Amino acid sequence: MFRLCSDWVISGQMVPLRSQSGFSLVELSIVLVILGLLTGGILGGQALIRAAELRAVSTEYSRYTTAVQTFRDKYFALPGDMSNATAFWGIAGGSGSVHHTACRTAVTVPGHPGTCRGDGTSILEHNGAGDARLFWEHLRLSGLVDGAFYPWSFGNNNAVTGTHVPASKIGDQAGWFACHTASGNFGRPARNMFVLTSAPWSTSVCSGGLSAGINAPEAWGIDTKMDDGLATTGMMTARNSYNAQTDCLTENWGLETEASQYELNRTVPSCHLYFVLN
Repeated sequence: MFRLCSDWVISGQMVPLRSQSGFSLVELSIVLVILGLLTGGILGGQALIRAAELRAVSTEYSRYTTAVQTFRDKYFALPGDMSNATAFWGIAGGSGSVHHTACRTAVTVPGHPGTCRGDGTSILEHNGAGDARLFWEHLRLSGLVDGAFYPWSFGNNNAVTGTHVPASKIGDQAGWFACHTASGNFGRPARNMFVLTSAPWSTSVCSGGLSAGINAPEAWGIDTKMDDGLATTGMMTARNSYNAQTDCLTENWGLETEASQYELNRTVPSCHLYFVLN
């Protein structure tokens, strides 16, 4: 074997160097740079999408509080609690009382005519009168919200996001429920609240239900932008998911107090959020 000009001679044959395959260091560097840019772009895009989803929470809350206020200005009652709702939209199931079995059964059928009336107590009960179940239907019948929402069965607690309550853009089956918190519930006074939480609905959703797919740093960010950044005070508060214990707030589920704080070092999506309704 001997070198001749810029070629190699092997076994009597001349082999040009340029015929050898492979990538140079420069080419490999370019490929790695491109892969890095693509990865960074994907991750950056995902972060932007998530940021937009979280910003949507304040927009959704503003839209629904405006709808409730407009409803009250027009009908002098809360949606769901409206005692003369059947005078405006007809009677479902042959009775105007929300307590009547025929009415309670009829309103859970999609596209049913009429509705049931609330009990006029200004309290959105989940059980009993069931005003919370009628809340979104009354808003739909008034034309103040988009969507074909109707009450879920009074015999079960499995509401479906997007069918019985509006879905949120934060995903993970999260939806906007309305109900009345119990007196003294984890340091808060009893009042009507919006609850941003995941379906299916739990009987304990106003005292601790499922996660809304939001982790503690995200909840703190929403709270800081919309309110005071504190987990248990102001118009927005938060609570642990009952199956995640302390992944959202510092105290265990069921033991939260006004001193509870966001667990900012946790990224498990275990928070559900409460917003003052009226």
